[in-house]
Amino acid sequence: MNAERVLFIRLSSLGDVLRTLPTMAAFKSAFPQTTVGFLTSESYAFLRGGLTFVDKFHFWYSGRRSEVIREIRRERYERSYNLHPILRAGLISAMLGIRERYGFGPALDREGGFLFSNHRVNVLPCTHRLDQTVELVKASGASLEPVLRPFALAPNQTPEAVTRLLDREKLGPQPFAVFIPGSSPGATEKRWPHPSYAELGRRLASRFKLSVFVLPGLGETALAAEVMRGTDSAGRVVPELRLEEIASLLSRARMVVGGDTGLTHLANTMGVPSLMIFGPTDPAVYSPRIGKFECLGGRPGAGRPHRGASRRAAPPTSSISVNQAFDACARLLDRTRV
Repeated sequence: MNAERVLFIRLSSLGDVLRTLPTMAAFKSAFPQTTVGFLTSESYAFLRGGLTFVDKFHFWYSGRRSEVIREIRRERYERSYNLHPILRAGLISAMLGIRERYGFGPALDREGGFLFSNHRVNVLPCTHRLDQTVELVKASGASLEPVLRPFALAPNQTPEAVTRLLDREKLGPQPFAVFIPGSSPGATEKRWPHPSYAELGRRLASRFKLSVFVLPGLGETALAAEVMRGTDSAGRVVPELRLEEIASLLSRARMVVGGDTGLTHLANTMGVPSLMIFGPTDPAVYSPRIGKFECLGGRPGAGRPHRGASRRAAPPTSSISVNQAFDACARLLDRTRV
C-alpha cells in the first residue's frame, strides 16, 4: 500500500464509532508506518487516551467547522475511508482536499453521501457492521482482519466523580452490575420493560450478591428511578456523568445489561461481560464481536430497520422473559468466576 497518510471518518453514533475500532487497529497493525487519522464528533474526545493505533485525532466541533477542515487539510492525507453512510459525512469528506476517497455505495448509503466518494463500495446491508467497514478498507487493496479484542477506553485513574459515587454507596471493592434501560428518544421500542429490569436486579442481588447501578440516558432519570424502585434495596440511580466518567464506571462493573445502545456497546468494547437485549434491530448486523457477551431477542433479517413500519413489525422486547435474561447473566458471570 503506497498511501502513507490515511483518514478514517465516522462522526456518530457511539455504537457505530466503537465498531470502527477493530478495523482501524488492524489497519495500523498491518501498515505500522502509515499515519492513521480519525475524524469523529467532539462528544467522543474521551476515546483519545486509549486508542494508541490512531496517530491524529480530529474532532468535528459544530462551531469550528472551517477550523477543523483547515486542520485536516494541513495533514495532507492521501486517502480517506468514510465509514458513515450519510449525506453530511460524504459532503465533509469532499471538503478535506483528499485525493482518494472511499465510501459506501448506494446499497448502504441511502442519503446520497456516496456522490462525494470517487471509490464507491457496495456491501450487503444485512452483513455485520464490522464486516462492512472491513470490506470498505479492503476495496483499496489492503489485506487485514479486524482486531477482536477489548480496547482500553476508560481513564487509567478513576475520575473524582466516580470515586465519590462508589464511596457514597459504600461499594468499595464490592461487585456491582450496571443496567442501561433507556434508548434514544425516537427508539423507545428498543427498551426492555422496566419491571423486567427490576426483577432481574432483585435476582442478581439474591443469587450473586451484586448491587445494581441504573444508568439513565439523556432525559431518562424517571425511567431509571422506576427500575431502581423495583429492585428494592439493590438498585441505585447513577447521577449525570460525562462520557469518560461513564466509561470508568462501566469498566469497573462485573457485568452490564442493556439494549442495543451506545453505552452497552461501550461496556462490551472495554471487555466488560455484557447482555444485550435487542428490539427491532438484527443481532446479525449489530451484535458485539468482542469479549464476553450474550444477545437476546432481535429481528433476524431486519437489516437496518430505521422506518417506523419496519420497527413496529419487530417482536416486542417484552417477549424476552426475566428467566431468559437471568440465565444469560448467570452464564456470563460464571465465565468471570463470580
